[in-house]
Amino acid sequence: MTTLFFILLQCLNLSQAQVTTPAAPRPQPSSAGAAVNTAIKTVNEEKPNLESTTTSGKYEEFQSICRVNEFDIIAHYTESTKAKRIEILKARIASEPDSNKPKLWLIKEYVDQKKLPEAESFLKELRSLRLKPAELNYAEAAVSYLKGDQKKSRDLLNKILNDNPKDVIALKLLAEVYKTESNYFEASAIYIDLIKLTRENFNEQLCEAYTLDAHYSDAEERCQNSNNKNPFFSIYLGIGAREQGNLKGARRYFINSLQVRETEMALVCLGEIYTMEKKPKDAIATLEKAVRLVPQSTRAQVALAWAYFNEKNRSQALIHFQKACKLQRKSVVEVRKSLKILLEEKSEHIAKFSDLAQSCESL
Repeated sequence: MTTLFFILLQCLNLSQAQVTTPAAPRPQPSSAGAAVNTAIKTVNEEKPNLESTTTSGKYEEFQSICRVNEFDIIAHYTESTKAKRIEILKARIASEPDSNKPKLWLIKEYVDQKKLPEAESFLKELRSLRLKPAELNYAEAAVSYLKGDQKKSRDLLNKILNDNPKDVIALKLLAEVYKTESNYFEASAIYIDLIKLTRENFNEQLCEAYTLDAHYSDAEERCQNSNNKNPFFSIYLGIGAREQGNLKGARRYFINSLQVRETEMALVCLGEIYTMEKKPKDAIATLEKAVRLVPQSTRAQVALAWAYFNEKNRSQALIHFQKACKLQRKSVVEVRKSLKILLEEKSEHIAKFSDLAQSCESL
């Protein structure tokens, strides 16, 4: 029964993310002359943030925009797929009223779908039930994780594990917490323990954690001996190759991943490689595919804006910087960087980019 249930949920893991159109920015009236007069002030106020994909000199891994899977996750499945997953879990709860496990699976599903109101409402319901202390602590930890309180979540999970070091669901969530905190060493250690406890396959999680922790030999072992129908194994092999300076090998891995299935991450990673290899036309073509596949990807919009900008197509660059600003206010940092270049060039585009920097700042 349990195996069949998880097979049903797994079947729903293949849906594509639903595209959500972001709200339009508030209009910011300003004249071209005023924009030029304030452009230098705007640039000087720049705060350190994201690095552009055109960083010169020695490549450093943490400058990359392509290290984390942002969109092939449950939160970005289609609404119909997410609703079906919830429906399956609620049916399981109804069929097993005396079991609390399905209830904990449901609250974790709300967390994975990033549905905070539903998660908090269900947590309130669980508090009124006769749950064991460990079960209630897990539910509290899951909601704290969704709210971004990683310390509280970690403390609650460690409390569970102090009493029962083999609590599998607590270990799985704790590994996610550590990954969110970029503590890949602790996350990978937990996944190794979970393999011993459950005999489940955690190669994808280990492939990712070892790669992001720069343990490339361990990562290759987990990534290469894994399911070739999963595009992310090749992606992380590509990241490992890129971070070791092997751009040609990285490009090959990212292309291999795209032959399995197109993902936003592989397209952005490949576009970044083409940029580093000074192949602007290939970069633009690849990143155009990325923004068509996932228009709400800020990193794809920013990377495409820079690709056009470096090709002197400032009008197209402006369009994609605008889209990035609508998605994420901190994209203003990239706009300011481009504006600084335009000021040095005494470009005719200064006014428009200055206006965008000001409107993006005020979103």
